[in-house]
Amino acid sequence: MLFSNWLSVVATGLMLVSGVHAQGDDCSQAMPIGGIGSWPVDSGALTDSDFAASAECIGTIPFYSDGFYQWTAAAAGNYEVAVTGVGQDAILRVLEGDGCLAECVGTSLQLGNALVPKVLLIGVQVGDTFLLQAGTFHSGGGVLNLSVGVFMDACTAAPDDGFEENDDCMNPSAIGAGTYSNLVATVLDSDFYSVTVPAYHRVQVTWSSGTTDLSGRLFGAPCGAVVQSYDSIVFYDNNAGVDETVNFELYVKSQSGTQNCAQYSMTVRFIPDHCLLGTEDLLENNDYCGAAIPLVSGVYRDLRVSVGDPDYFEIVVPPLHGYEVQLTTNDGLVDMGVTVAGCGSTFVPVLSSGYTINNPGTNDRYDTFRVTVDPASGSADCAGYNLVVDIFPDPCLSFVDDPLGAGRSCATALDLDNGTYPGLSVSFSTPDFYSFCVGRGDTVNVGVLFTHAAGDVEAYLWDSTTSTCGYGFGAGALIVSESETDHESLTWTNNTGSNVNAVLMLVVANTTPFDCNDYDLILSGVNNCAVDASFCGDPMPNSSGEVTLIDGVLGSTPGSGLHLESTGGPAGEFGFFLVGSESELVGVPAGNGTLCLSLRPGETFERYNVAGTAMNSIGYFGTQGRFIALAGNAVGGFGFDVPSGLQDGSVMTAGETWHFQLWHRDTAAGTGFSGLSNALHVSF
Repeated sequence: MLFSNWLSVVATGLMLVSGVHAQGDDCSQAMPIGGIGSWPVDSGALTDSDFAASAECIGTIPFYSDGFYQWTAAAAGNYEVAVTGVGQDAILRVLEGDGCLAECVGTSLQLGNALVPKVLLIGVQVGDTFLLQAGTFHSGGGVLNLSVGVFMDACTAAPDDGFEENDDCMNPSAIGAGTYSNLVATVLDSDFYSVTVPAYHRVQVTWSSGTTDLSGRLFGAPCGAVVQSYDSIVFYDNNAGVDETVNFELYVKSQSGTQNCAQYSMTVRFIPDHCLLGTEDLLENNDYCGAAIPLVSGVYRDLRVSVGDPDYFEIVVPPLHGYEVQLTTNDGLVDMGVTVAGCGSTFVPVLSSGYTINNPGTNDRYDTFRVTVDPASGSADCAGYNLVVDIFPDPCLSFVDDPLGAGRSCATALDLDNGTYPGLSVSFSTPDFYSFCVGRGDTVNVGVLFTHAAGDVEAYLWDSTTSTCGYGFGAGALIVSESETDHESLTWTNNTGSNVNAVLMLVVANTTPFDCNDYDLILSGVNNCAVDASFCGDPMPNSSGEVTLIDGVLGSTPGSGLHLESTGGPAGEFGFFLVGSESELVGVPAGNGTLCLSLRPGETFERYNVAGTAMNSIGYFGTQGRFIALAGNAVGGFGFDVPSGLQDGSVMTAGETWHFQLWHRDTAAGTGFSGLSNALHVSF
């Protein structure tokens, strides 16, 4: 039976199967499943097995919190098996046969947010059975999803292109300079081409194939050893005095990308080596400042410069316009200089490659800039290069602020939540200010997407309570991003121990060509900070040696909108959540901990332990110390979705602040045989 690891999107048409179900915690007790579908895996309730597979299954990679499933095919065909993790890396092992004696087929890992690799089962017959082992790659369980779907090979009927049959190096298709589209290659059907390279020229072949991993390699004359192998370009320099023919291949790497075939386009270009040809380029003679060649917006390719034969150009910039010159080299290195004061002035040197010159163009006259290009000091006597010239109006003359209407100071900053905000505008004189809360221990990520050449946007993040907020271009800021490339990014973790009301300032630096720019803002990690820091001191360690902690998220869950979770508890012990209308800063000793909710007369203090109602939070700690509600009344199956009503008829409403804590049993090793978590303020 054929199999392979495969990177692909999840196949469409999967039948989803949800709900709580039994799980096989050992290869000899695998849970039977069949057909196509999706099955949730509660790995937090599973142990770490010591099941050993053969080397083909990468048996040395450890499985944690793993479960076993015995899958039986209901129909003949090709299938793909995958497992994905929620918040952790997932690992899958597929074996053919029954139980612990099954033979290895393949293994796949889901690392981070990468595409989910899959194990393919090709040529499956009705009744064939496979052992599926799903777990986490690192210790600690979590929510996993195991799925089996039909594998649809998009390349089964891939048509040949117009150059076929060119499937081996001895039968290549002869091509010349140009762009070729609608070409097709597969794992089993490479494409071979031959090109005749003129004397003292470089042939350059580039291609585009979407997401499929299409690679190329160049052969010696004509089908000898491979002399080049690249993923996006092959080239060959013909330094001989006669034309030469070379062969190259484009092929799909076996079992890679999203499928095993590629539709692609290809461009072939011949670049003359003027230094070997000994010829002038098409813009000669421009060997001194007085003979500078005028340039307008456009692309100027295959230029040549040598010692004793520099190149001079002039660019006339209209009023209220800017210009940009980009230089790239074909071979060797060059130096570039610029002046605006005339031929009698000194040319100011700039970088030799990839440099951008800009003129703000904020005056009312024409400016004439002169540019010189010479071989770089210490390099070869000759070099080839390209120029790209762009002359354009100053975009800031008609600057209009965006409709989002950001504030203009820390005090007037616009409140934002997580999300993407496209099509925003900012200038040097009108900076943008945004405010948001970063919860204790949370990490906020800010992305500002823009083109640096149009105006350099800088980013500053302050604590809104600091006196320097919004002043001094970063003085006293929490973090600063002032790169001189496209885009800015900020990442800041709040380790202050309390919530921080932060202010983000975006402004265009006054050292860039234009004093305005457009940008897209991406914001993540923001918290409305309704769930405040713990109070009443730190909780005591329980019998496991860990500290029982609770945390919460106020969002769109049923009831009050508050979801509570707890970690670090003693495995196997039960507990439930407590709620109070008032808190105690000092608290009352209780068991192995401190009760931080007020018991004073007139204050509400209740337990969420009413079975059969929404007020049932009774649960236990799994093997990893994570609290699992037995009623399964929380989104995701963990923790507790807090209802809005209480046992005494009270209702938690918007604008009120309530306080929460978790009580739990402990083993004999725990003082008082019970313990308490930290406590939280929550503002609804």
